Amino acid sequence: MSQQLDDKEMQHVVAQGSTFTWHEVYTPDVAGTTQFYTNVLGWETDSMDMPGGEGTYHLFKANGTPVCGVFDSAMAEGAPPHWATYIAVDDVAKRLDLAVTAGAKVLVPIMSVPTVGTMGLIQDPFGATVWFFTPNPGA
Repeated sequence: MSQQLDDKEMQHVVAQGSTFTWHEVYTPDVAGTTQFYTNVLGWETDSMDMPGGEGTYHLFKANGTPVCGVFDSAMAEGAPPHWATYIAVDDVAKRLDLAVTAGAKVLVPIMSVPTVGTMGLIQDPFGATVWFFTPNPGA
């Protein structure tokens, strides 16, 4: 994801801890999912190469602004179809530690995506999952 975020997009991304900053639909059928949501919600689509040549990342846009991603669940070791959400936080490592102390499990340890940011996936003590995300400065 080498494209830079504009000011409007960055303002959305850095609403740290006060908003769900990003969403992705995990699907085994990217084309079908894309067609469904563009037909139902009138979204536009875009795509970009993932860092490290790991495939293509698909986006939905509303009025030209990215609103969520489409992730091929085959790339996530067969994850079932679902919507994933990301909460912007000040420090992913710190928040993962606090979550574990409070009874959560780390499902995906902290990882860095070049030009995007760092993230980690937890399962809270009640079974729900959510990603913590901190964007790279200037991303």
